[in-house]
Amino acid sequence: MPGINQLSWPTIKRIVRLIFAVFAAGFVVLVIKDMSTKFQGIETPIAWPWVGLSVVPTMLVVLFQYEAWRALIINWSGQRIPRLISLRIYVDAQIARYTPGKVGLPAVRVAGAPLLGLSPQIMISTLLVEVLSWAACGTIMGGLIIYYQSDSVASTQIVSQFFGVLGAASALGLVVFVLVPRHLWPKRLIQMLSNAGTGPLVPWRVPLLQLVHFLTSALGGLCLVLALDGSFRDGLYLGAVLCVAIVAGFLALLAPAGIGVREAMIALFAEPVLGAGGAVALGLLARVVSLASELGLFVLFRVLTRKKRNA
Repeated sequence: MPGINQLSWPTIKRIVRLIFAVFAAGFVVLVIKDMSTKFQGIETPIAWPWVGLSVVPTMLVVLFQYEAWRALIINWSGQRIPRLISLRIYVDAQIARYTPGKVGLPAVRVAGAPLLGLSPQIMISTLLVEVLSWAACGTIMGGLIIYYQSDSVASTQIVSQFFGVLGAASALGLVVFVLVPRHLWPKRLIQMLSNAGTGPLVPWRVPLLQLVHFLTSALGGLCLVLALDGSFRDGLYLGAVLCVAIVAGFLALLAPAGIGVREAMIALFAEPVLGAGGAVALGLLARVVSLASELGLFVLFRVLTRKKRNA
């Protein structure tokens, strides 16, 4: 058995990715088992064609999010990155979110950095800024829709006002990222971020793609609400709730892929609209569709990259 000093860097990367893959797979199995148990106790009728239709925007959600990340990487590094292999690394990292503390996500990206001709440092730096911009976009879109829909659906005024203020504050922070030129930021910060680009810290294309990402996510939520016999207006409202719940779930670092946190937040807002059974069903369906979409893309890009390698 070779010692750690005798292992090559590619071998170490494979071991790291395998460890996180095993952890992620274990949590995915536990999530599926838990959801199947909960579904047995739900009597709410479900229109499954609407659920199936929601898979399309949910898959597009991942692709729009990837394009935002790729645009940020290109802007910071000043070099192009291959689309197919970077897609595979990105989707692999999304699945690795199912590890405790979400440590699998940055680990998989760092392990894939040499395949893209990038340094591990730029992978970590772009992840930090990407998350800040992504969370701001989700809060802006979701929070403001919740605020403006509060009069037409069952929602407490205090909570709706809170999300309205949070959305406005996030918008202000995002404006700073997009408009303030890089040379006005502290030089030590720019060096620490390994940022070799020019212009604003975040190019406008990144938040634009992230807003489209959340809009598409809300569309998927609308389909799920319609599957539970909710109205179109309820679907708009709860689709926005889903956006904010996704952000809250990701920021809850101890919850693998936001499990439990996201579902609890969806149920809190959906219960006055869909009833207790419908609220639980919406949270579970959102998780099932998200997981199925990510696993589908995971398998697809692994097959495509393998075919390209063998061609």
